[in-house]
Amino acid sequence: MIRRLMRKRAIGPALVVGVLLLCAATASAQNRRPAIQLSGGVFNVGKTPTQAEAGVELRAPIRLWRLDFAGGVAATEEGSYWGYLGLRRDFDASPRLVVALGLAVAGYEQGDGKDLGGSVQFRSSIDFGYRTTDRTRLGLTVHHLSNAGLEEFNPGSNSVLLTYSIDF
Repeated sequence: MIRRLMRKRAIGPALVVGVLLLCAATASAQNRRPAIQLSGGVFNVGKTPTQAEAGVELRAPIRLWRLDFAGGVAATEEGSYWGYLGLRRDFDASPRLVVALGLAVAGYEQGDGKDLGGSVQFRSSIDFGYRTTDRTRLGLTVHHLSNAGLEEFNPGSNSVLLTYSIDF
């Protein structure tokens, strides 16, 4: 029984990674490159209790409107975790400064952490990045995770994360 549950819970993040790797392989002919982003920071900002959060995101460019497929996995110190898949777009504020907006659908597992009212969540984000080189970026991400009213209970959660991105 436990093995079956572990396999089912691993399907979502494995599917996200597989789709993104496929997209990354097809994006190599474009001018923009796929990227990986590592993040760490605070989950449930502005509410108690706050928790540490860490995550990884993969991005692959698509041809339509300069959008990127974005997907990843994240977890909190209390055992909550989620996998998400969506779209994002970078906007160049200057040659070195980038602002990105993102929207994704997420599968959430509460663990011993915060009850967000259901397993289907939506993740909206804004990233502020500084290009340190042509292929790396340091940044700050703020994201909101919520079930968007699909469930009667919808407390939502905000996160503030430091990020490091690498194009490959």
